[in-house]
Amino acid sequence: MGGRFNAAPLAPTIARLQALGIANIVLVGPVPTWNDDLRRILFRHFARNPARQLPPLRLRNELDPALAPTAAALRSFAAERGLTFVSPLDVFCDGDGCLTRIGNPPTQITAIDYGHLSSQASIYLAYGMAGSLFAPAPAGARAVP
Repeated sequence: MGGRFNAAPLAPTIARLQALGIANIVLVGPVPTWNDDLRRILFRHFARNPARQLPPLRLRNELDPALAPTAAALRSFAAERGLTFVSPLDVFCDGDGCLTRIGNPPTQITAIDYGHLSSQASIYLAYGMAGSLFAPAPAGARAVP
């Protein structure tokens, strides 16, 4: 991510979508990105721990420092243009940091490389964002088999 994020190149695409009459445009923010490969970060935590316990479920200090400013810039950009902004950081992160894995199995880490979620993390994100993306079903609605 590095450096200062510039959302301006998104503006022409958004203007074109709006000109086509698309009323609900969703801008999705960045996923958690780490200073190094997450597998290496977790291995270092494991190797430094004499009891060989699982690394923390959440980490904060190893996150890319550009992550929060980038998310804030995108949120502001979306608000200025009347877009719906959905933040993966709201799904993966809290005051203790961002998830490094989904649940306790150490094999279900959240990132497979820089900026790319694992399949388990992608499913977790989809469920976590669903409420922000889809209106609740009307009362009495049935699922189609």
